[in-house]
Amino acid sequence: MQKLLDKEDVIEKKNVLLQPVFRDLKSAIRHMTYTDEFKVIKEYLDNRAILIKEFGGEESQKCQEGLKLLQQEYARLLHTQKQALKENPGKRIKML
Repeated sequence: MQKLLDKEDVIEKKNVLLQPVFRDLKSAIRHMTYTDEFKVIKEYLDNRAILIKEFGGEESQKCQEGLKLLQQEYARLLHTQKQALKENPGKRIKML
């Protein structure tokens, strides 16, 4: 019985010490993943899906034109965002 209690005590101490490390690691991964660039790309993919759905598929000429325009605009937006980050490395860019 004493061995089990000692083992539980060791596990509890490990958890107390490791919990902050895992929390910080999870937070760092979240900040690296959900960047402003990620948000723009996700928004582009969502809008692309809406266009395809509204025009009945990618085969439609109207859909092709809309997708091309959408891609150009989001490429310009990403380029502008990257340029702004190069000029102000630590600053978050406010997107419209």
